[in-house]
Amino acid sequence: MKERIFRGIVAVTLAVLTASVILIMSITYNYFTDRSWEKIASEASFIKVGVEREGLSYLTDIQSDENVRITWIDEQGRVLFDSDTDASRMENHLSRNEIKEALTSGIGRA
Repeated sequence: MKERIFRGIVAVTLAVLTASVILIMSITYNYFTDRSWEKIASEASFIKVGVEREGLSYLTDIQSDENVRITWIDEQGRVLFDSDTDASRMENHLSRNEIKEALTSGIGRA
């Protein structure tokens, strides 16, 4: 009888522990995802000001690392600049969901 009660207590403890870990991980993931999008939005606003002041030369002078990709797209979906690929060889981006979202709301995410 004692062994059965002990197993029940251990099972409930493991279930509560598992649920707690899942909850904490979910909250942490959502927090850091939101912070990442805020950082990207902040950096994009800096890039916007630089491009407005200096044009395309601002983007070509940026030394981005391999984990960052900067793409400048006009309102017709044409790629004007891409930090990873030759922009003239890229397809039109107007059909992409994040571009449609950006044209309607001002911000698009993918």
